Amino acid sequence: MKKFLITFTVIIVILLLIIGGIASYFGFIPAFSKTFVKRVDLGVKNDPQLSLDLRKKSGVQFNILENELPTNKEVVYEGVLNIEETLTSQQVTSILNTVKTQHSSIPFSNVQIRINNDGTGEASFDLDIETTVNEAKKLGYSDEDIEKGKKYLGVLGDSVYVYAKLSFDISNDELTVNPYAFRIQNFNVPSSIMKMVADTGSNAIEDRLAQVPNLYIESLRQVGEKLNFKGTIPQSLRTTD
Repeated sequence: MKKFLITFTVIIVILLLIIGGIASYFGFIPAFSKTFVKRVDLGVKNDPQLSLDLRKKSGVQFNILENELPTNKEVVYEGVLNIEETLTSQQVTSILNTVKTQHSSIPFSNVQIRINNDGTGEASFDLDIETTVNEAKKLGYSDEDIEKGKKYLGVLGDSVYVYAKLSFDISNDELTVNPYAFRIQNFNVPSSIMKMVADTGSNAIEDRLAQVPNLYIESLRQVGEKLNFKGTIPQSLRTTD
């Protein structure tokens, strides 16, 4: 569950920064009006209760008061739980949308995730530019890289619509990503660029996973139209005082 959040966040951050840095290859990227953006409806509805039911089933203790949500404080992870869980598209969608309501640092909203029977997954969501830049800083990108990305991302507005189609697999914390389609607003990213970003993103994601205490992914892969996770996750989370 947590892996899915980290995977899509990091891939999107890196894609946006690299696209900004090589914008001269594509030419000027205009500020698209949201009215004319062609959104992809994946037909998956968010149900917050599904996320709550999964939390209860797994035994994760969420020790953050409701009146403090969404929190902007540092989150502390403690303990460890052994987990083997198979998730549907609606469960993954609901988890990601719930996490957005809990943490102000999450850059995406209006999330839809669909796991396809052919081994691919699709994502459709809105991405907040300012929050994305802040998260890029936390991932260790230099001020020079950040400013270069912001120079080009600024013309897109405060937020952008993103659609992605990819397949991925994690074995013993090692990630393999194969991107098939990626679109920002109405702009389709060329496949040659996506492959380069996927390779770079895989290394960045693995580094980020290593920073989460007691998160170990023995395997994360698609089984039919579901996502199977086997490994360990933190038992509880709270904010710093």
